[in-house]
Amino acid sequence: MEMRKMGGKWPRFDRAMADYDVVAYMADNAGCLPCGTKVMNRAARNAAIDAVQEEFGTQYIVFPNPAYGSRVSALAKDYMTMSPEAREEFYAKTLTE
Repeated sequence: MEMRKMGGKWPRFDRAMADYDVVAYMADNAGCLPCGTKVMNRAARNAAIDAVQEEFGTQYIVFPNPAYGSRVSALAKDYMTMSPEAREEFYAKTLTE
């Protein structure tokens, strides 16, 4: 997988998978799972997650952290610089798409 070349958690995943039969991965967002979504835009990330959706709830367990997470910056390109009002507007628009 191309994502292995990007570093991050892949070296740790590879070491664990070499010596153990991994039964589940737990993380606070999909970017921390070995499904290759780390640097994707929202549409590509959604497509990648859809491709492995059967793994969620069994092999991939997500415990979202409401106080922190790179998942929020994946919502929109300029999300981290948006005002609270702009974020609210963005949420409303996104939830109705």
